[in-house]
Amino acid sequence: VTDLGVSDARWKDLYLSGGVVFDAVAGDATSNTLDDYEEGSWLIRIRDGSGNIIGDSNNVGRYVKVGDLVHASFSVQRSDSGSHTGNLMISGWPFSVNTASNLVLVGSGGIWVDNGTGSDYVSSTVYHNGTYLFGVMDHRIDSGNRYIKATQVNNGRPVYGSYVYRST
Repeated sequence: VTDLGVSDARWKDLYLSGGVVFDAVAGDATSNTLDDYEEGSWLIRIRDGSGNIIGDSNNVGRYVKVGDLVHASFSVQRSDSGSHTGNLMISGWPFSVNTASNLVLVGSGGIWVDNGTGSDYVSSTVYHNGTYLFGVMDHRIDSGNRYIKATQVNNGRPVYGSYVYRST
């Protein structure tokens, strides 16, 4: 066992032609190899129940992907003052969602809808309907809704979120 570098003499950059293997057993490094790491930005859109875009301004989306695990965070502002119905849906995710084994609830995290009145809505899971992801379980105490509704997002107000999900 040999260390690479010491406390007062370190390597600056490391360039590999393969992955970093952690504690490979009997020559099988596949499940213990870090060979896919990426970070970057993405363009989020919030949509109404019909898939119409109701928000894509002041858009900030960041992600980190390690293997097939994606952590995506975002801030986006509603930019459409039209009348919209249905559940709030989120599109534009940085990577396709893994829906293997008929997964419907595919991730977890939280979403905050700043509607300007001090109320907020927190979601703990992400639901995949085949095309979009949207937050479920509206935890606002005075609301009986199961999903966050498009009508709960006021025009010109932001929606913030952070989710972890598996990609394909």
